[in-house]
Amino acid sequence: MIDGIRISKQLPNDKINYSSLEHISSGQYGDRYRLKVYSNAKYNGNSPIVTITSRDKLIIKGSLPYLINDNNIVPFSKDEIKGAFEDLSNRLGIELNEAIVNNFEFGVTVIVPFSFKEFIHHHRDLSKMDSSAYGNKGKYFQNKNIRIKLYDASRNAKYKLSRPVRQNLSKSGKYDEKSNYVKFEIQYKNPIKRFGQVITVGDLIDPDFLWVCGEELLDTYRKIRKTGFTIPKTAKELTTPKILAIALKEMEQLADCDAEKLVEEKIKILGLLKNWQKYDRRKSIKKAFRNLTLGSESPYDISNLLEEAIIKYLQEGRTVDT
Repeated sequence: MIDGIRISKQLPNDKINYSSLEHISSGQYGDRYRLKVYSNAKYNGNSPIVTITSRDKLIIKGSLPYLINDNNIVPFSKDEIKGAFEDLSNRLGIELNEAIVNNFEFGVTVIVPFSFKEFIHHHRDLSKMDSSAYGNKGKYFQNKNIRIKLYDASRNAKYKLSRPVRQNLSKSGKYDEKSNYVKFEIQYKNPIKRFGQVITVGDLIDPDFLWVCGEELLDTYRKIRKTGFTIPKTAKELTTPKILAIALKEMEQLADCDAEKLVEEKIKILGLLKNWQKYDRRKSIKKAFRNLTLGSESPYDISNLLEEAIIKYLQEGRTVDT
């Protein structure tokens, strides 16, 4: 879904409806306002900010879901995107369909069957992208044109949403505080570079354009290098050799080597061990590495969950030709 946006429009003749705005500050480059939003949101940092520059340029920056629904954890439908821009146009008295999109976010939220700390540990890097982590909250992968965000949406909701909002979402069956929510999104910092043309508000409500964004979102996630093995369920199974084997297997994925073979070779060259001792060590090592063989996918890969969420979102309200 579309979340955060930054759009702009030149205002040669249009007049802004200032009654819908609350003045925040004035500066060398213009005046900043916040939309008067009747909201129970605990955190209003994502409420849209309206800037009118000294050169009569209108800039709107903020979160569409927060503007309309007080949250960005519940899927924000294509009709709601259209309604959000219509709401902004009506409040400001300005037609925004041809406004230029300077940057925007597109992503989906899914429920995962493991803790976020465990999940994010196994998402390592993305080719040709700079990666950075912010605590256990999530990870960024980025270049000059896009920023990819994978973060803890459960924590986000608890921090940004007031208790009444969370309770209302819970009562309506749209939110479960006990579930682990993960959000994966792409922030297009430079849409012109990425799409080869100027992107307008009209494009953000175009189903075909949203399909392009959805396909890229899924394709991008699949390219993230992932590691991980299913952790034993009991402390008795999680022996010291098993912990070491898990760590070595993860290094094997990152370094493109055979961890078990490296350990075997190390045993061969250790002169202190007699043959029967070497046999005993090999037996222990094989036991530690047992059931740690990784298939074609990491158990922490949520491609299927993302694909399901993206298709459900994009097909909503879409008619099928027969």
